[in-house]
Amino acid sequence: MATEFIMVPVPRERVQEVYRLLAVDPVPPGALSAEATTAEVVPWSDAEIVRAYNESPQKMKLFLDYLASVPGQSVTAEETAKAVGYTRHQQAGMLGAFGHRVKRRYSRSTWFFTYEWNDQRGDGLYSMEAAVAGVVRDIKSMPV
Repeated sequence: MATEFIMVPVPRERVQEVYRLLAVDPVPPGALSAEATTAEVVPWSDAEIVRAYNESPQKMKLFLDYLASVPGQSVTAEETAKAVGYTRHQQAGMLGAFGHRVKRRYSRSTWFFTYEWNDQRGDGLYSMEAAVAGVVRDIKSMPV
């Protein structure tokens, strides 16, 4: 059976959210167990962050490097896209692929950096905690 497609108008400023949502397999209602819910809040270990970074393509590494260069600060999707050399649309695709890898390869439901939508700015904001940023910055000095 062929997949049927439906065109749904989405405000331009919300397209990245839609891409991120579609990159994750849907979870049927009631399918999350108490164990799965608890696992979601477990922070990433340093080793997991290093692995995810090392297994990332160059543009994703540039994205993570940029967030690590401004620990604790919120930066716009426009700023991160410029730092990577991507359009916002290309960046959304990159982050969708990263989200898929986070779920499938690392069995995680969250990134090790944060994203939140800012209604006032009409833009997404990314940030990375100082401890995580330190791990990302230290990767450059690790032996290969």
